[in-house]
Amino acid sequence: MSEEKILREAMDKAHRRDRFWMILFPVILIALAAAMVIVLISVRAGGGGMGTASLAGVATVMLALPALLLGLITLALLIGLSIGVIKLQNLVPLGGKALRDYLIVGKNYLRIGSDAAAKPFLAAHALNAKIKQVGTSLTDRFSQKG
Repeated sequence: MSEEKILREAMDKAHRRDRFWMILFPVILIALAAAMVIVLISVRAGGGGMGTASLAGVATVMLALPALLLGLITLALLIGLSIGVIKLQNLVPLGGKALRDYLIVGKNYLRIGSDAAAKPFLAAHALNAKIKQVGTSLTDRFSQKG
């Protein structure tokens, strides 16, 4: 095997090991500790003899925790995005002004182009209207005389 491939395999192995010990293991450990604390609190609050209602309340809280955690992560992402937009707000007007200037130039070219494209049709309609007017005038003049 080449040195690069051996180095790549060693890096991948180290990455998998570090991912387990630095990410997965602490998450699992904290989740188990949280579950133990919730069970301990619920057992102590119940005085040893827990009823069905107490267990249902604990189960409901345990079911709602992942959704609340995902909501908290989503909220943190939205807050981060809004802070990023606020920080970028100072840079946007400079780029926005240049973009607006280019769009205005493009709009002017489109307006000139549409006027040039419509000019032959307007001229044809004007000529047709003049011909009809001449015909109407001649018809009215000759019909009145005789």
